[in-house]
Amino acid sequence: GNQTTAGGGNQTTAGGGAAAGGPTINILEGSSIQGSPDYDPDELTASAGAEVTVVNQDTVLHSATSGTGPQDPESAQQFDTSLINAGESATLSLAQVTPGQYDYYCIVHPYMTGKIVVQ
Repeated sequence: GNQTTAGGGNQTTAGGGAAAGGPTINILEGSSIQGSPDYDPDELTASAGAEVTVVNQDTVLHSATSGTGPQDPESAQQFDTSLINAGESATLSLAQVTPGQYDYYCIVHPYMTGKIVVQ
């Protein structure tokens, strides 16, 4: 009987981020190379108070840190995953973030940028 449950397990992962019931940002493999696609989606729309899962699909450390770059005085004020190891994920809480549009970037590779629109 145990063999049949293997198929059941696959169904829950088929939805990817959707299965978790929340918005997801994937950091694509190879995104540390300047000019490559990095955050997917590039612009995420999420509800105020949402928990966003950030999945590092790359082979090196990355972050999703609010701001336009390290020199931004507001850097990391709204949200910050801190460093996410290769193949791991982090949760970004929008609980304290007011509705609006927010830039974010990778603290290790500042040319990696994305946007979160909080509704």
